[in-house]
Formats: sequence, C-alpha cells, structure tokens
Amino acid sequence: YLFVVYRRGVAWAEVGLRPLTGGWLVRAAAVGLIALVLANLLNLGVQSLMEKPPINPQFALLAPDGFSWSALVITLVFVGMVVPFAEELFFRGLIYGWLRQRMSVSAAAVVSGLGFAVLHGIWWLIPALALLGIVLALVYERSGSIWASVITHGLFNGLTTVLYYIALATGIEIPG
Repeated sequence: YLFVVYRRGVAWAEVGLRPLTGGWLVRAAAVGLIALVLANLLNLGVQSLMEKPPINPQFALLAPDGFSWSALVITLVFVGMVVPFAEELFFRGLIYGWLRQRMSVSAAAVVSGLGFAVLHGIWWLIPALALLGIVLALVYERSGSIWASVITHGLFNGLTTVLYYIALATGIEIPG
C-alpha cells in the first residue's frame, strides 16, 4: 500500500507491490525488448516526417562529458532502476490505478500512457512514449504487480542507455 494525500483527506492506494508470480519476470523482460523495438520504429517514423533530426535533451543528461565506464554504470543504476521504480509507482500504481477504477482497461491504459508521454516534455517522442506507457499499463494490469512494469520499464531504459553509450564509444554521431 502507498500513502496518498487527497484534497479531502488521507487515503490508502494499493499499487500492487506484491511479488511477481507465474513467469512474469521473463515475460516482463520479453515485453521490454519488444517495446524497445516498437517504440524505436515508431520514433523513426515520426523523425522521418520532420525536416531535420530532432534534438533529444535527455542525451545531454545521460552523458554530459561523453563516454566513460563510470558514467555508464551510474546512469544505468539511475535510469534503469531508480527512475522506472518511481515512474511506475506514480503512473501505473497511482494514475492508472485511479483511472482503472473509473474506466475500462483500454481507456485507462491509453489515458495514463498519454499522460506518461506528455509529462516527459519532449513533443516528438509523445507517440513512442505513449506506446510504452500503454504497454506498461497492460503489463501491470495482466501481472497484478507493479514489479512487472518496473522490470519492463527498466529494461527499456537500460537498453536505450547502453545503445546510446555504445554509439558514444564508437563515435557514432547522434543528434542532440
């Protein structure tokens, strides 16, 4: 349970912090890989419609001084574990959970996914991040545990970070 403060007082919100069961560890990892591929394909489609390559402000945060092993490890811990846990508690545990009590699974997944995308603040990533947010909501719904969506989200972020650092280490130029 998670302590939540509302305008009218205090309430408890269940966010599914129960353990993963039924092979969800492997399924969550597989979904993370599939989501990474689909989101990047969608992102490439969006970028192909643009006149010039967009700048991703997150890249400057991921490796402000270029490639280093220590920066990679620190970044992986942060974006692969800390951020997914916090975002999943908020977006799936609280927002999706609240929406799910008021609407269907698909509607709640779409609304929470769009909110997830918009709050990242990078307009051209909205389609890819909305897709990821919807997938994460469905993983949470199907598994019954926030840990499944944390694993999926962490793998998505972690692999994205590793790919970015590989590009940095090999000298591949990435806009941003």
